[in-house]
Amino acid sequence: MRALPAVAILLVVAACQAPPSEMTDAEKAEVEQVIADQWAGFTETLLAVDYDGWVSYWTPDARVLQPGSDLSGSAWFDYVRDAFDEGMQWHTFDMESYEVFVHGDVAYEIGQYDETASLGAGEPVEWHDYFFVRWVKQEDGEWRISYLFAGPRDAPPEG
Repeated sequence: MRALPAVAILLVVAACQAPPSEMTDAEKAEVEQVIADQWAGFTETLLAVDYDGWVSYWTPDARVLQPGSDLSGSAWFDYVRDAFDEGMQWHTFDMESYEVFVHGDVAYEIGQYDETASLGAGEPVEWHDYFFVRWVKQEDGEWRISYLFAGPRDAPPEG
């Protein structure tokens, strides 16, 4: 008799761990387009220095790992708010997606981005990174970034 509750719990846990049902190619393409649209909106808010708009593309517990930093949740948002408040201005943010892997309400994306920004009247600084992003579909249906891992790559050739 004692084994019955343990078996029931095991079955519930196993059911929760089951892989998501297969998506059709059309469903995957739809999610890929939604994510591409999210990047377009993200870029608009970044270039407009719209902090509140920019935050809306992230989950509240988002984690960002980049060379020299590992920030999550409020620490990440405070870091970026400080940059906005200190006069950080993005001039460019160009993102190229290599691949999006969709698994139910989670999608993984790899690609690269190039961005140029300056602090106040300072000289522009360029970043050229590879990225890995974990997107999570929220209860409201919106896809938001929950993890961003970025690492440097060589600058593209000029011209």
